[in-house]
Amino acid sequence: MNKLLILSDLDKTIIDRNYKLTAKISDFLSVIKRAQNKGHLVGLHSDTPLSVLVEWANKFNMNGPIIGENGSVARISKAIEPITIAPKDRSIRWKALRREISFFLVSNGYLVVDTNDYLGYLEQKYPAKAGEKMIIVNGCREHSLAYYVRSVITDGSLVKDVLLFKKVNDLVLKKFPLLKDTDQDLNPDYTLSIFVSKGANKANAMPVLRSYFPNHKIIMIGDGTGDIVMHDNVDALYAVSNAVSGLKSVADKVAIRAVTEGVIEIINDII
Repeated sequence: MNKLLILSDLDKTIIDRNYKLTAKISDFLSVIKRAQNKGHLVGLHSDTPLSVLVEWANKFNMNGPIIGENGSVARISKAIEPITIAPKDRSIRWKALRREISFFLVSNGYLVVDTNDYLGYLEQKYPAKAGEKMIIVNGCREHSLAYYVRSVITDGSLVKDVLLFKKVNDLVLKKFPLLKDTDQDLNPDYTLSIFVSKGANKANAMPVLRSYFPNHKIIMIGDGTGDIVMHDNVDALYAVSNAVSGLKSVADKVAIRAVTEGVIEIINDII
């Protein structure tokens, strides 16, 4: 039997838009363990920052490589230092730009939090900040930029505000026109904006993965438009049932189930 390198996207593939599994964690851990006990590798390939993916991979006891920020950086194994795959776009100094945007938004009356614990901040309540407009900047990213837009309601909860989201994006793009030359993922479902260098995509990681795992058949499981490019770069491409239509149209197989249950279904099917 061929050894498999099974890579899965994270958001809306393994976890839902609330960052939760849609199946029992014991069921998910069981299928990961079963695959790995058969000699296969299971890892993550996502736009999410590498440090965050490592935390998820550890939680799921995964033994395979982890690729983050849309194919920009990879951890091949725990024994190898992370590798920058795609050369950094020298025209954009992402960390400096992140600071400039944060200062700009503060000067325009927004409450800005730049933090590595961005998911933790999204779940907290801020009753003293009711009525504020909050921007939570992802402090983990090194090769891209991402921020969440939220309104603080009466009880202090952070809620998605699509109109505010559009207003903030328009403001940022007008002030920082260099962002118009990046690839943008302005996602109203999460009220999350992501900017990456032109040409950055998940397929950029494939030559590195092929060189480290020449004897493995590479499988990709995903849900979004960013996974479509993998069709011609992996041995098989699978989609969960909640995937976008464009991915479903090129996938080798589409799961009957959505999100976590779909990933469990796919892994059970291929191992």
